[in-house]
Amino acid sequence: VIERLSGVITGSDTVPSRSLSRALQDCGVLGEGIVDERVHVVKTHFPERRGLEPFGAQRAILLIRNPFDVIDSYFNMTLTNTHNVTMHDSQYARFSELFAALARAEVRVWVAFNRWWMRCPLPLLVVRYEDLVRHRNRTLRRVAWFLNGCRPIEGTPLDRAVDEACAGDLGEDRRTDVGRAHQ
Repeated sequence: VIERLSGVITGSDTVPSRSLSRALQDCGVLGEGIVDERVHVVKTHFPERRGLEPFGAQRAILLIRNPFDVIDSYFNMTLTNTHNVTMHDSQYARFSELFAALARAEVRVWVAFNRWWMRCPLPLLVVRYEDLVRHRNRTLRRVAWFLNGCRPIEGTPLDRAVDEACAGDLGEDRRTDVGRAHQ
């Protein structure tokens, strides 16, 4: 979505040759493994995981999600080794002990990760995943404002880019199953 706003690919500090990174590249995410001047935005899982190489940041957008959904999505990703395949519901009973152990561990990871970013000295914009899905226009306007140095975007190319990025949306109050979407 940020690529659609800016016209510049977004980077990632992940190893581009890993299978999940290659799968994202195959879906059109071109910036996997790029952290240099070709990108203005870099996805990272730091400090939970160290990336391919360090990079300087001037500001940060913390994309958060309901922890129940995060844990469920992560569980599906670890068992399917994909970003877009969800296990059949019957598999939860089969892997119930594994899910319970993962959930206990990931709650601590989730809290520590978000706490670290909330205390980070960089200018920070917190965006809820659920708002990005359900209220895309309003949320993208906040993101564009932040990317624009916290200056108004009205009448700028970013203003039009938000409208274009939201073209085809069903409206601000559309109902979407965000609990099972991966990524």
